[in-house]
Amino acid sequence: MLKQVYATLRGRDASGKLSPEQREARFEQLQQAQKHVLDLQHWHEFFLCLERAGFRGEKMISSQNALLYSYALWLIGRVRYDVPLDRLRSVIARWFFMAQLTGRYTGSVESQMEHDLALLRDIPHGDADGYTTTLDRVVRETLTSDFWTITLPNTLNSSAAKSPALLAYIAALNILDADVLLSDVKVRTRLDPAILARKGVERHHLFPRKYLQNSLKITTSTRINQIANMALLEWSDNISISDQAPAQYWPAQLAAKGLPADVLARQRYLHALPEDWPSMDYDTFLTARRALMAQVVRDAFGQLESDSYRPVYSLPSIVPEQRTPGRLPSRRIKLSELLDAGLISAGTVLTPAWEEYGQVAVVDDQGRIRVDEQIHDTPSGAANAVGAGTNGWTFWLADTPDGQVTLADLRAALSEES
Repeated sequence: MLKQVYATLRGRDASGKLSPEQREARFEQLQQAQKHVLDLQHWHEFFLCLERAGFRGEKMISSQNALLYSYALWLIGRVRYDVPLDRLRSVIARWFFMAQLTGRYTGSVESQMEHDLALLRDIPHGDADGYTTTLDRVVRETLTSDFWTITLPNTLNSSAAKSPALLAYIAALNILDADVLLSDVKVRTRLDPAILARKGVERHHLFPRKYLQNSLKITTSTRINQIANMALLEWSDNISISDQAPAQYWPAQLAAKGLPADVLARQRYLHALPEDWPSMDYDTFLTARRALMAQVVRDAFGQLESDSYRPVYSLPSIVPEQRTPGRLPSRRIKLSELLDAGLISAGTVLTPAWEEYGQVAVVDDQGRIRVDEQIHDTPSGAANAVGAGTNGWTFWLADTPDGQVTLADLRAALSEES
């Protein structure tokens, strides 16, 4: 695609010759397009599409390409096809949800975007109906019945903390205005990036880690940290449950919370808890819950397709991360300091947050990272070693007693204590 842009800006005419007039016209066109791209009003309106789709902050977005290309399609719809804002917000929310969930813009990204743009090529400018109908047709053809009942449950068979399927499920909880499990607090409220609470909602093991290790002899992180074994729970509840068996802690929690029957039934549906799940075999439970989670995502997407759907929150909430005055900047902290503080230990296993990378790493007793017998002094160096080429603090997930946590989150926790 970039080669085509370069050739276009050089100003070749129909005969293939370079034309100064064509070059000037193309640069003028680029300048006008840049004004639209950098218009903050456009950008803020696009954020409302993400909010409508249930994505409340940058940590919920696993694909920057899906974000950028969806913004490009939003601009095309608004500028070229004059789609009214409320209608455009609806169709782009569905498009982004689909693109994020299916990984549409991973792999051959430029080829996929060229294909998507080609779908609009023959639609006359100003034809809002043609534009929205084309995008909605692609969404329907992608999210088929087989996708919801077969592909998505299979995709949820993962332990990746940044899995697009997991993030879509959390977005679905926002769309459906779900409570945190065993709480009257809304998921959307506790996950709002504008709320700077040190301890809020955590991903809790429904079958606790130590119970799996000690009683069921399941010791591998990939099985313990399965997406289907994790639920959003308030931090204080997570601590009280500790390592008890589900059949022990679940009745006790229900008795302590005293939730009304209708509230509990809705929570069980939204948090995809099978009937009599505490007494289930672990693998049977995982299989059953994946199917129920997929159904919740499908139901939430059905809300996005409804003209009557209105998000209960209306202001853009994807905001830059703020720093508490006086806090030690997290970039000054070294991995060895996490070791010294007891947030990780020698032998802690690190797994990539990105599902396409399968290599694991281990922290040694000096706070360095070992990957394939190679020692790296920094998380980013270790990330580069596996070909990620990104910030290693956000790339690596550390296995902790409370589940997988990014090194960046552990670093932030240490900053707050300093």
